[in-house]
Amino acid sequence: MKNLPSRSLQRRTVIAGLGAGLASWTGISRAADYPAKPILFVAPWPTGGGSEFITRTIAPVMQRILGQSIIVDSRPGATGTIGSKFVANSAPDGYTIVLGVADSHSIFPQLVKKPPYDAKRDFTALAPIGFTPSALVAHSTIPAKNIAELAQYAKSASQPLSYGSWGVGSSAQIAMESIANTLGIKMLHVPFQGTGPMHIAVMGGHINLAILPIATILESIKSKSTNYHVIGMNTERRVAELPDLPTLTEQGINVLEAWVGVLGPAGMPPDVQAKLHDAISKAVADPEVQAKFKTVYLVSTPMSLADYQRFYAAEYDRWGAVIKAARISLD
Repeated sequence: MKNLPSRSLQRRTVIAGLGAGLASWTGISRAADYPAKPILFVAPWPTGGGSEFITRTIAPVMQRILGQSIIVDSRPGATGTIGSKFVANSAPDGYTIVLGVADSHSIFPQLVKKPPYDAKRDFTALAPIGFTPSALVAHSTIPAKNIAELAQYAKSASQPLSYGSWGVGSSAQIAMESIANTLGIKMLHVPFQGTGPMHIAVMGGHINLAILPIATILESIKSKSTNYHVIGMNTERRVAELPDLPTLTEQGINVLEAWVGVLGPAGMPPDVQAKLHDAISKAVADPEVQAKFKTVYLVSTPMSLADYQRFYAAEYDRWGAVIKAARISLD
């Protein structure tokens, strides 16, 4: 005769089963009731900049969709990592989220030996906001009009061509190093404190090349009132406002576009992830939001939750491959 469990063991098993069922039911109930309190939306870049502009643009619409307050919390510093680390260390209950960008999540953690967080492990990718398209421009003294001519000119030049970026380890630097590696040329990196000073430098011929946001150069290019020209749009598709300008993709360059999206801490409940993805996606698609995004040339790219999470992981690896190949480090 087989040994049967004691009555006390049977009783403990039943109670444990009931407890697990209750915990599961409670978790479902919490997800169904979410959000039951205000959500903190962290903008990890300086006040008055693009990060705060985006969060304050979509927060009121998300608030209307979710029926709960969205509090924009500015926590700038250290290439967006201070605010991002705060969110990574927060409870994964959906009440603390952050605006992530390529610089703070695909790039910076791979530039230092001891990063403030593991960008792939410590976050939940929730929804895309879009891309900030840019263009590779050259001062008028550089005769190259396309990538092939740029490669030929650079290889014949007596010294390396110089290019600007908005900081060491920025997405602009990584994108330019990717282009240099593809063309088999060496270039001199000149970092600036922001796109404004870099724009002035390339206009004045103090640097030869620069990758600049389309919002910065659009009117000058359309009016032909500047002394630099576009080598190619740093995009996969042509820009509607400048349809005659070819992309770098068309010219054989593996384009690295700077992405913007919303992230939360790792371990968020699936139902909460889905609810936030839906609210953020609807807010981004709102006509008034789109009108405001157009003023800074932020191009939206809708994705499903699963697709965005795959994209987020893949972008980390894609930018990382360039960083390793170019041996870029902040240490």
